[in-house]
Amino acid sequence: MALSAIYSATVLEHNRAPRNFGPLAGATQRGSGRNASCGDEVQIALRLDASGRIAACGFEGESCAICTACASILCELAVGRDAADIVALQSGLCALMAGAPADRERLGALAVFDELATHPARQRCALLPFDALRRALRG
Repeated sequence: MALSAIYSATVLEHNRAPRNFGPLAGATQRGSGRNASCGDEVQIALRLDASGRIAACGFEGESCAICTACASILCELAVGRDAADIVALQSGLCALMAGAPADRERLGALAVFDELATHPARQRCALLPFDALRRALRG
């Protein structure tokens, strides 16, 4: 499979016009992640509601198209979810990228990263935003 296959229209769209990119006003939690092997850096900011669910999510950083697209999609999907939901999403994405059956409906737009099953070196790019988000949830 060609490397270009991982750059679907969805990945390119989220890279060109990422959703929730920029500072998040009133953020209550922050977390960051860095991939030393490629230089990707992502910071996730959250605002939690009284029940601990994510009320708002934003990100900043310098990263490749895959990492930026994943952060954009993840910030959209994170709203209304709690830490356990985020862990489940990450587990589902890991299964998908490993080529195992995964609940594509639950993954939503993250299912676009199924092409990474044939590009294991790029999987870290898609997982970095999850690392930052989970750090933000831990406070």
